Amino acid sequence: MDIPPLRIELSAETKQSFQVVAFFATVFVVAIHYGSAYPVSASIGDASTNELLQAFLTGGVARVAVPLFAFAAGFFYFLSDQGTLSCYLRKLRQRSRTLLIPYLIISAIGILAWWFVRQAEGNPVPLSSGELFAKWILNPQSVQLWFLRDLFVLVAVAPLLRLLLEKTYQSFLIGLAVLWMIHFQPFPVIGELYLLNIETLFFFCLGAIATKYVDWLVQLGNFRRSLTACIVLLWFSLILVRLILKPDYDSWYVQQYTITSLLIQKASILCGMVAMWAISWHLRSPLLSRLSGLAFFVYLVHEFPLQTALYRIADRVIEVPMRFWILFPITVIGCFTAGWLLERVLPTAFAIFTGGRSSQQAVSLSQADTPGKGMSR
Repeated sequence: MDIPPLRIELSAETKQSFQVVAFFATVFVVAIHYGSAYPVSASIGDASTNELLQAFLTGGVARVAVPLFAFAAGFFYFLSDQGTLSCYLRKLRQRSRTLLIPYLIISAIGILAWWFVRQAEGNPVPLSSGELFAKWILNPQSVQLWFLRDLFVLVAVAPLLRLLLEKTYQSFLIGLAVLWMIHFQPFPVIGELYLLNIETLFFFCLGAIATKYVDWLVQLGNFRRSLTACIVLLWFSLILVRLILKPDYDSWYVQQYTITSLLIQKASILCGMVAMWAISWHLRSPLLSRLSGLAFFVYLVHEFPLQTALYRIADRVIEVPMRFWILFPITVIGCFTAGWLLERVLPTAFAIFTGGRSSQQAVSLSQADTPGKGMSR
């Protein structure tokens, strides 16, 4: 017999920690997309110092970003989910505003920018209006939008996921974990992207289960600083070992890895998630909560067409392998500043653009305990 959902009081500290996580995860995503040098040989001796440093940061440390985002998305979706049709429809409307509309806006901007640039260069886009429409919906020119597409698919099938997690959550979650560990993608490619990435699905479901164990999150956050430092050291050590074994590791729609390097990479991600949660708990502050309210804007605008424009400017004065160290901090600081200015000057436009998010709202949400339902035990 099902046990009714428990009422959960989510503390201000926990909410603030999730906000700090969102801030760092956004910075990590920007780092990944602005990487400019990677080892191209399976031998670490063939890689330059610059290639190894970027591989460590963008191919190692930053790879916790998507799992953290997906975990938080699943956690907050199911925290207030009541398992009813009316609740599902309400959440579907909410996510249409907070995910789908920003997705469509940024995708449209990317498609239009791509089309105009190609026209100006005398190299028209060889796509019909129907193909452009399909690209707008399914395969945006701004590559970071794949994750928003995944999240909306997850929201659409959330009732099925809830049923599986409540009835057979151990076997279902273990099955997803195995698929993620071996990097098996069970869903077809639609619009050059997986219908649903196994990493997004697994950590979204893990976040759902975490609503039953909020006290565990508090305990992880309350780790002593010395223990947190040990976890960070283990995280970095795993990344370093993987880098030594397979410096040219790549698993993004390719299979450029060994089973050993793959498993070490996955272990480093799990360890890194724990480390980032503990770090974020210790770094809670009103400033980072406020910045988290701008993080989604940064996520939306940091890639194409901004990245292409910056590359064209930087390539005139900076060698390509070194441009990461210049463009990454400039992009992070510039995008957060642009978001802050847009929110102050055109708050309505900023709200539409970001699905109703704001820095002030982030601060307000972080100051009050939040009740939720969560998954039934």
